[in-house]
Amino acid sequence: MTVENSRAASRRYYARNREAMQQRALNLYYANPAKSHEQSRAWKAANPEKTREIRRREHLKRKYGLTPEQVADTLRTQGGACAGCREVLAGGKKVCPDHDHQTGAFRGVLCHGCNAALGLVKDCPETLRRLANYLQRTSA
Repeated sequence: MTVENSRAASRRYYARNREAMQQRALNLYYANPAKSHEQSRAWKAANPEKTREIRRREHLKRKYGLTPEQVADTLRTQGGACAGCREVLAGGKKVCPDHDHQTGAFRGVLCHGCNAALGLVKDCPETLRRLANYLQRTSA
């Protein structure tokens, strides 16, 4: 049996026996929580990229109700660029899901700078208009 077949068989077994497997994991944890914590810390130390991805996925789901795939799809529909400044979000630039702070509704994807700017003006269009007018009046 190849490694791929073994993994597939394990996934099928887990899918069929999900509740029993979860209960077994809980029993092991309660029997020795210190050992479970140490194993978890060791795995996280050995897998920093996976740990970062899991945290990102959980954060998106908890805060916005989104998956990374949904954010990526939105970014693709925006042409790979920030919805605010239109700068291309590639090469390690931080991608920020933007949401309405009153309703919680997802609005689009912004760069870190545009997201911070909206937060600083408390999502107020009038403040942004006044600031834009101020810049136009005072620019040389």
